[in-house]
Amino acid sequence: LVPYLTGKKDGEPHDALYWRFRGQSAIREGKWKFYYLQEGARMLFDMESDEHENKNLIEQYPEIAKRLEKKLATFRAEQKRPGFAMDSTPEEDAFYKHYFNVNGQ
Repeated sequence: LVPYLTGKKDGEPHDALYWRFRGQSAIREGKWKFYYLQEGARMLFDMESDEHENKNLIEQYPEIAKRLEKKLATFRAEQKRPGFAMDSTPEEDAFYKHYFNVNGQ
């Protein structure tokens, strides 16, 4: 990413960004963000709209949601620890507790 951040390269460094954390995962592709919770909740957001992540557009754009969900499932399956990484390491637990101020720490 450094050449893009320093201006040595133009354009988009990736076609999409993926992440997963404690039973949730998401993909951001262009203006779209698809968010999936292990419990089954699915959300689609237009990140360029005024609503950002305040309006779930999954009903209005089911084809986009299906395409992004498929890409996200492939991403999760290809990880060193496939799936949602619910079996976190002690280091990940410490990060989670610190970052989210769990138990007032």
